[in-house]
Amino acid sequence: MVFVSVWTLLILIYLALAPRFFSAFAHPMAMLGLDVLTMLFWFAGFIALAVFYHEGERAYFPDGYGVEYKACGFLGGYCGEIEAAAVFGALEWALFVATTVLLALEFMRGRGGRSKNAAGPSTTFGDTTQV
Repeated sequence: MVFVSVWTLLILIYLALAPRFFSAFAHPMAMLGLDVLTMLFWFAGFIALAVFYHEGERAYFPDGYGVEYKACGFLGGYCGEIEAAAVFGALEWALFVATTVLLALEFMRGRGGRSKNAAGPSTTFGDTTQV
């Protein structure tokens, strides 16, 4: 989940700044692909964390004195934190699903082009001008 968080910060910086300040680097297909990739990373991350939490809840370790402890309690008692991280990961995934759908709709509407038409400025993906 640390990798996904750092990756998300880098991608959000790119998605926010590239269309405005570095339009040569704001290729619509690259922006859509990076958003889809980030969405998949968040999905894999929160599912893996939820599976890890579930396995820790099911496993019990004896302490040698006849008392059994849950695995996540035995490993330091971070069950609640792992569960919260999985929930926030699922929320982040849902937000990236929404942004991916919006980017895909914008991409399909503008067909990914960056050219201007003869009638005036277009509202294609990545442009900051609007009709």
